[in-house]
Amino acid sequence: MLSSPLIPLLVAGGILAMLLFVFYHLLHRSSVASRQAEQQRADAENRFTLAFQHNTVPMCISDWDGTIRDVNQVFCEISGYAPEELVGKNSVALGLWCWPDEQRTLMVALLEQHGRVRNMEVEFHNKAGVIVPTLLSVSLMTINGKNCLLSTLHDLTVAREMEERNRKFEQQMAQARNLEAMGTLVGGLAHQFNNILTGIIGYGELALDDVDADSQTAGDLERILEKAAEAQQLVRQILTFSREQVQEEQPINLAGFVVDVVREIRQQAPDGLTIETRFAGDTAWVVADPVNLQLAILNICRNAIESMPEGGVLIIGLQYPPGAGERFADVDADLPAGEFAHLFIKDKGQGMDHLTLERIFNPFFSTKQPGQGTGMGLSVAYGIIQAHGGIIRVNSRQGYGSTFHLFFPVIGGGVNEQPN
Repeated sequence: MLSSPLIPLLVAGGILAMLLFVFYHLLHRSSVASRQAEQQRADAENRFTLAFQHNTVPMCISDWDGTIRDVNQVFCEISGYAPEELVGKNSVALGLWCWPDEQRTLMVALLEQHGRVRNMEVEFHNKAGVIVPTLLSVSLMTINGKNCLLSTLHDLTVAREMEERNRKFEQQMAQARNLEAMGTLVGGLAHQFNNILTGIIGYGELALDDVDADSQTAGDLERILEKAAEAQQLVRQILTFSREQVQEEQPINLAGFVVDVVREIRQQAPDGLTIETRFAGDTAWVVADPVNLQLAILNICRNAIESMPEGGVLIIGLQYPPGAGERFADVDADLPAGEFAHLFIKDKGQGMDHLTLERIFNPFFSTKQPGQGTGMGLSVAYGIIQAHGGIIRVNSRQGYGSTFHLFFPVIGGGVNEQPN
């Protein structure tokens, strides 16, 4: 039997052992929880890294001052920079922001006020200096206890291109409707005017037969008939613009036809003018009225030559299919279904502003001095191209010249023989 002095010692020892057991158990649980938390944190970081690096949206992590901490691959593709060219660099110093004083300042203000930015329209410069329109969204995040910015971009380049293409298409449709309405109006007036001229010429010829051929009256009547004939020619041009002239169509080899037209232009070309031809692709056959089509091409070429009074270079090219040779951005976009041959006439003259471009096919519109032209040359060309089922488009810039693009539906191509 234990003596009484040992009992307290045993009790104290038991309590101490129990406390040690409890302490060990708690320590073990804490260690396990800590390892689990660390593992969860590591897993979360791995998931974020995977989501960040493999995201199809351009993403960037940066400090408040604009220093870039990390970027994903898509951000590098849209910016044109390699990761090592971006990480550690300041976005403003790199010149990524087109308008840092306005756009980045606004972004920071929105972050401070709302804690985030959603779909803010921002323009950036890529490495090549091209402006990239985007929608910018920014969220706050913490890395190692430091506040950072997580930015995502949505590239608007394709959307803007579609908007611009739709705008041009709507503008072309509006111009076509305007010219069609104008053609109907002037076509009706031309018919009435032609009836009046027919009477004037008829009575003039009868009067001329009744007077002495050497008299002053005979001379006056001849001048009246000459002016009436000029007026009839103008009426014919108006009717051509309104597409009311009868066409005598036949299959023609467009390349051979253009060669003949170029030969005629060279014979009439002023000194100092150089004419170049650029043919590419296959042979193209079209259905056309040779006389009217030649008139349309000559009118456009004369207009180009007159834009270069000091001389210059006139380029006449033919492509089948479009784009077979020299490339022109978007001029062959939105063409109707079917195959087209592309004839282009390019000058390096004065060019035109957008207001002039909107009116160049209007009847009687001219940029020349009064008395130097009727203003019907391009109107007639437009009417002829339309009557052939063709399409005419113009690119121009003041000081850089103009290019007229004519598209003709093809009835046969790739062979030299006339199609059936």
